[in-house]
Amino acid sequence: MINKTKEWIKKNKLYILFFFFILIKGLIWTWSIPPFFVSDELPHFAYTQYLVEEKAIPKNSGELLPLVTTMSEELDKASALLQERHLIRSFSHMKFSEQNEPIPAKFDSYSRRTEKENYKNSAAIYSPLYYGFEAIPYMLGYNLDILSRLYLTRMFSLIFLFITLIFIYKIALLISEQRLFALTAVAIVSLMPSINSSSFGGINNDAALIAFSQILFYLLLKALKNVNSTIMAPISIGAVLGLTLLAKPQGVIFIPIIAIVFLFKGFAEKRKRQAIIAIFFIFFIGVIMTAPFYIEPVKYFINNPGEAINQPQDILSLKNIFTAIGYDLLRRFSLLLEFWLQAQLYSVFYPFYMNSFILALELAAAIGLIYIGKDYSKKALQSNQHFYVYIALCVLAFFALEAFYTMLFYKGALLTNYYNFAAQGRYYFPVIGPLIVIFLASLYRFFNKLNIPQNFVSISLLLFFLILHNYSLINIILQLNYL
Repeated sequence: MINKTKEWIKKNKLYILFFFFILIKGLIWTWSIPPFFVSDELPHFAYTQYLVEEKAIPKNSGELLPLVTTMSEELDKASALLQERHLIRSFSHMKFSEQNEPIPAKFDSYSRRTEKENYKNSAAIYSPLYYGFEAIPYMLGYNLDILSRLYLTRMFSLIFLFITLIFIYKIALLISEQRLFALTAVAIVSLMPSINSSSFGGINNDAALIAFSQILFYLLLKALKNVNSTIMAPISIGAVLGLTLLAKPQGVIFIPIIAIVFLFKGFAEKRKRQAIIAIFFIFFIGVIMTAPFYIEPVKYFINNPGEAINQPQDILSLKNIFTAIGYDLLRRFSLLLEFWLQAQLYSVFYPFYMNSFILALELAAAIGLIYIGKDYSKKALQSNQHFYVYIALCVLAFFALEAFYTMLFYKGALLTNYYNFAAQGRYYFPVIGPLIVIFLASLYRFFNKLNIPQNFVSISLLLFFLILHNYSLINIILQLNYL
């Protein structure tokens, strides 16, 4: 038994290292950000509490995306207490003054039950998958005060980031066949201020979406690589597609990607009939898993197209169109930094040299990607025979998500003059694995043109993102504390 344990530890030592790295870093980040500082956290926690206390799935009464959240008496009082003591905007949740106990004793008497009639919660449009996971730590800490339960549920979300890092490593290793490349990809993701603030700054079902998306993308890469796939491949992909869609609707972008991958594979291997059957089987599993949770939202959108829609002549007016295009261009330029920094959320001021270096790296990566395209046209050999196909699939995943967000952005901008959709970097995290692989592979190619070795590039990137991570964390701590 001891020998088997030692063998298992030796075999999985890298993943164990990932786990403890995420755990230690997660504890620091989670405790550094006050409860409900991120606006999304309150409705997500309210959903979890409703699920446990009412033993039912919450459903909105009236509009699908209400601006208010129906809370239990306990949650309402806790939110008011945090506002009263300025804990939403300060770090003093870590240093309660002596005359104030962290949670007043009377909180034990407040009800955790929620009024079901006229229930409103913007998170209630989602399936209970993620919130079912979060219900586990909530129940484990059931006899603790509300803030302790909140921090427990936050910490439990670290499991999803751990899964994300494992599969980003697998994706990068499969594409590059270089361990250094894969480790560098994981290091970059784990040190990005944006993913740390998103993963540790609040309870949010984005965590599940990101994790399941990386698993699904890895399975698609495996399906491309394996010539003689078994029946288990479509079953696994269908099941993970269902989980991704249950996490959040953005998972819909993988539907065309799956179809393209299997059709490409079918034509390449002259097995078109099997490919079509596999696609049907995958989508059938996905529909069976998700249909019960998508019927009502779809019906609502069909029957309630919107209350404040512009008149047809206003929608197609040049002013409306040019305004939408202008905001879209601003959104895209902002995302060049927001993807890495998530600066909007915490108003952290990053020095000019940091922003400039990020933009310079992105420019170098764009040039490197052009070189990769030229290599393909010249039929330049790679150590991995599927390298170009894999890179193309990474690019496809990005453009599928980008097309989805662009459609929703212009729908909101033209119809209702809402211009702030998909302006945060976290919206692109479902394809963070493919994006980082493109970024790193393109940088390697760019610096290879300058005869700079890969080891030097990896070490330099690691140092830069380490500085970026620590700068972000320290500034968030100082910003949320009156120091």
